[in-house]
This record gives sequence, C-alpha cells and structure tokens, in this order.
Amino acid sequence: MEVIRIESNIKEIAVKNEKDEVITVLRINMIDSNTATRFAKLIQNLDRVSENYSKEAKILSDKYDDRPINKDNFDVNQVIDYSSAYVSYITKCIEEINAVFGDNTVQNVYKECYEINPDFVPDEYALMQFVDGVIPVMNGLFNKKFEENKKRYNVSKRGKHTKTKDELLEEMKNGKRSV
Repeated sequence: MEVIRIESNIKEIAVKNEKDEVITVLRINMIDSNTATRFAKLIQNLDRVSENYSKEAKILSDKYDDRPINKDNFDVNQVIDYSSAYVSYITKCIEEINAVFGDNTVQNVYKECYEINPDFVPDEYALMQFVDGVIPVMNGLFNKKFEENKKRYNVSKRGKHTKTKDELLEEMKNGKRSV
C-alpha cells in the first residue's frame, strides 16, 4: 500500500507566567485559510470595542457632570455605572480573543485568577499584555508560512510549462483538452 503524509500544520504557542511556567498552550491551525483573517479582524474588533467604550464613558461622564470619583464624592450609582460599562467592554474583548484562539483561551491564560474567583474579569492591561505578546508570534508564523508556500509553489518547482487553472479551463472550452 502506498502512503502519503499530510502535515497538520497545527502550531503551538506556549503561554508562560512570570515564573517561566507554562500556563496554557495555544493551538493555531496554520492551514485554515481564515486564520490570518480572523487574527487581523481581532485587532480591528478590539479597536472598535475600545472606541465604543470610549463613547459610553463619555456619555457617563456627561451624565455625572465630569464629577470625579473620590473619597469626598462617592456616588454608588456612578461607580456601578462606570464599572458595568468597563466590565461589558472587557467581556467583549474576551469574546473577540476567544473567537480567534478558541473557547476559554482567556480563562486558561488567567486560570489561577479564575480559580480564586470564578467571576474574575481581567483588566484591560492583562488582555493587552496577552494580545501584545501574541502579535509578534502570530506575525512570525504567518511570515514563515508565506515563505514556505512561496518556496513550494514557485514556477521553477512546478515547471514553467505547467498551465494555470484558467488556461486549462480555456483549453477545455475550446475542445483542445478533455476531462
């Protein structure tokens, strides 16, 4: 029996904590044609979510007449409104990250925090630390994949007389080639 081997092209990215311990491993499907698009959309979507939060924060600021929250001026409703808006913003960011890297990615990255408090919601800094860390790694994977594909499918490898799909279809249409 003849055998062929197919590369799975699943790349793994270890996420480590400050003690240099692996806390989770991201698995990226590099042969999924949508991976790069989803990753690029993640950046766009995080920007959009951030813009929406800024608009909401401005509305709240107007509602509370730009009153700062401090020990002399502690309005419980104001704190709840701002907190709710912020948690909503962070939750949308988590959804965007999980959409690209898989369900529960953020929960796996901050597993210890979720173990302490199941209702834990990481702050913006924590999420941006993750995203900023993964961007160069993903860019490296995409560049490597692009270079590998370029080497595999250049004209000299497939032969300069190999016809393109359009050329083959034209020959079939004109009766010069059969299926």
